[in-house]
Amino acid sequence: MKKLATAAAIVLCATAASAFAGTVHNSDKATAHITFRPHAGKVQHLTLASGKMADIDCAKGGVVTMGKHRATCDAKHDTITLRNGRFWR
Repeated sequence: MKKLATAAAIVLCATAASAFAGTVHNSDKATAHITFRPHAGKVQHLTLASGKMADIDCAKGGVVTMGKHRATCDAKHDTITLRNGRFWR
């Protein structure tokens, strides 16, 4: 019985954690250099090649920047696409 409860708790935690994961997708032909600043946590610097994706932790929200362009990351928006040098939802 304890094993079943432990397995259920692990599945529930994994499901809850993935609900707030955001994805940044680079659909440009050039490599993109992105900075993710979470509201709580450490700043992440990402380099995305053309057509690649990266997962970011948006559990507490944050801001994704690329040059002068910005996009917010929260539980409501799970995918940010880079197209024509800008962010798209």
